[in-house]
Amino acid sequence: MVVVAASGNDGERNTEANGYPASYLGVVSVGAIKESNEIWEKSNSSANLLLTAPGDNIVSASTDSDGYGGGSGTSDATAYVSAACALLREKFPDLTAGQIVNRLTKTAGLPASAEGVKLPDEKYGYGYIRPLAALEENIPAGSKNGPLTMPESDSTDSTAPASASNDSGSGLTTNSVIALSTLAALGGLIVIGVPLLLVRRAKRRRVAEQNSFNQQAGYGSYPPSSYLGSAPHQQQPPPDRYPYQ
Repeated sequence: MVVVAASGNDGERNTEANGYPASYLGVVSVGAIKESNEIWEKSNSSANLLLTAPGDNIVSASTDSDGYGGGSGTSDATAYVSAACALLREKFPDLTAGQIVNRLTKTAGLPASAEGVKLPDEKYGYGYIRPLAALEENIPAGSKNGPLTMPESDSTDSTAPASASNDSGSGLTTNSVIALSTLAALGGLIVIGVPLLLVRRAKRRRVAEQNSFNQQAGYGSYPPSSYLGSAPHQQQPPPDRYPYQ
């Protein structure tokens, strides 16, 4: 299982750690880039940063009256990396977490201003994700852990599952990874479920408003059950109102 976490939005540079869980060994720490592919100014940087993804002015579902809103942050970038990992896991179910991340790092891109930097770079990691390239390019599977720095108990290249450990050193034990992944999955369900509920409510509200308008104007209910066009003299019902065109 690939564990992905945001590096943080403090604009800190060259720090040894970006907080937790992003700084745990074995976790993919993600920074944010702007539309220009340059690093977002508030994205934290550190030696353990692995990847970047879009995180500036991202449109998503919200509690606003129209059901949408814009925001920026490394959390938004983390959602993109998580989605890319899910796509790769679907296509390559036999790869380990490290090998999944390896495909993303091997196909990552960099802006012109960062070309030639030593990778992983403290601001960009291995670069911004390119999911299509990661899915289609011929990338050797590589070692079990790939570019991930794993806890000592999990650092062997064996394909056998690591046993649970009570190691008090830094990094995630197997049990900790499972627990963190479970929490992340539950959080993902909440993040997905709440916006869907809000979008559905907003859609029902728009339909109700449209029907009310149509009835007052004499158009009837909208949308009609079957709409094959009207006679030229009939006025068409106005289109539904979407916040973003």
